[in-house]
Formats: sequence, C-alpha cells, structure tokens
Amino acid sequence: MITGDEFDELPPMTVEQRQQLIAAADVIGRMGASLFEVGYLDDDAGRWYASARYAGRRVTSEAHASPWDAADTLARTLMDGGGCKCARRVTLDPDTPGCLWTRTGDRWSSSCAAEPIVVGGVVRRGDLNAMRAAYGERVTQVSNRADRRAKKPRRP
Repeated sequence: MITGDEFDELPPMTVEQRQQLIAAADVIGRMGASLFEVGYLDDDAGRWYASARYAGRRVTSEAHASPWDAADTLARTLMDGGGCKCARRVTLDPDTPGCLWTRTGDRWSSSCAAEPIVVGGVVRRGDLNAMRAAYGERVTQVSNRADRRAKKPRRP
C-alpha cells in the first residue's frame, strides 16, 4: 500500500506518468477527500487500485495496469459531474455543458475565472456541510452510521 509521497515504492515512471499521479492526488485532496491511497491488489503488483475516503465513504478504482492509471481514473470519476466553484457542473468533455476541467502537467484546473471558495473556521478535511455553507447552498446533514451510533444514548 502506498500513500502520500512514497514514490520510491512505485514502479519506474516517466515524467508524464508522475505528473498524472500527482495531479490525481492533488485534485482528489482539493475535492475534499480525507484519505487517498494507491496500492496493488496482488502480490505480483500486476493490478493496481486507488481509493479515497470521500463524503464518509470509500470510493475505489480497481484493476488497473499502473498506479497512475488507477489514480487518474479515480480522480476523473470523482470530478465528472461534481460541482465547480463557479456553481456549474464539472465536465471533462468539451462538448458537454458545464465548467470544463483539464489537466496541464501535474495540476487539474477549471476553465472558469471564479475565485476559490474559502471555508472559514476550524473544519475537518472533507466536511461537506462546511463546503456547502461556503457555497451558500442549503445545508443538509451529512452523517454516517458511526456518527449516528455515537449520538445514540447508551444504556446504563
């Protein structure tokens, strides 16, 4: 399992492949993921996966020939159809209406000129309620089973 900047454990890669992996990790983090991980499914490192903890759940892209392809596929899956800072839907296809996102080198960027959204106060990375409040959207409670169980009164 490879997390963060542990590139020494990855197979040799070209500059383009390294940029693809860095861009994926960067945009997944900017989208609010609280954990990003790349690893291999088999001991022979023949099938790679990428996963992220996003919105209280684990999202995975599996069975890829390389770690950079796994990470890029996961990033594209999370981005496509998501919300941009300009309040339009993110698109990766120039023929689809929305805010077009493209990768240049090791960074994904939007085609809009909207200012970055600043989330104030102390919030956990990936706090969708804080992000929605910063967007000015109606905030609906996002929780998971562990949160609900923790709030439940315990028997004496």
